[in-house]
Amino acid sequence: MVEKLKNAMAKGPVKFTYLKKDGSTREAIGTRNSQILEEVGYEYKGNGVEKAGVVSYWDMEKSSWRACREDSIISIEE
Repeated sequence: MVEKLKNAMAKGPVKFTYLKKDGSTREAIGTRNSQILEEVGYEYKGNGVEKAGVVSYWDMEKSSWRACREDSIISIEE
């Protein structure tokens, strides 16, 4: 499911749900699409290395980077 989510977010915004550390669920709309990131004015400043076991994404609603654990993903809307 993780690769499916990453591939979908590379193409554009994706709505998905995951379990947070506190046990609550979070519905998010996220992307990793570079064209969309440029449009929102994000300028990449990192080293491009991702933390193992974590999915990073640009939260379209909060206009900020967020992350969730790979094993916490519950569903992906298509």
